[in-house]
Amino acid sequence: MNKLILTLISIVFLQGCIAKFKDISGNPEYSDVIGTEYVTSKDLLIFGYTLKVEKEKKLHGYSVHDYPGIGGSEIMSREVLSSGTNFTVERVEQCSNCFPLPSYIEYIIKFQDLEKYSNYRVAMDKEQLDSSKRVIEISETHNKHSQSRRSKAAPLL
Repeated sequence: MNKLILTLISIVFLQGCIAKFKDISGNPEYSDVIGTEYVTSKDLLIFGYTLKVEKEKKLHGYSVHDYPGIGGSEIMSREVLSSGTNFTVERVEQCSNCFPLPSYIEYIIKFQDLEKYSNYRVAMDKEQLDSSKRVIEISETHNKHSQSRRSKAAPLL
């Protein structure tokens, strides 16, 4: 399904129409992800893209995808985003002119330790977000394991 969405959006790009997104972060259904820290649980690909394919391409942003990723003349770079990369969801955006995909949603993220991407829009879709783990869930799991180990330890004298 995601490949179909990406293909259709790519067709829109190739036709010269630039996707426009509106911020829907205020919708109650997204309140639990805004400001939440995640960590990738597998390697992903991050693509740098331009909105205009011209002689002098200008980098406009980055898009995170599963393997094998995406392609096209608007793609300027392709790098591996390693498993274990931390990021925070800053906002949620919906495409307002992506016919026939009026409900296409992107999660706009910021990486904690990757300055290279800090001045650009970095987006991923729900599939990549769902494949990542909330840091709080990792902490809770770690704390449960630590507590069970502590309870088995000999008492201090």
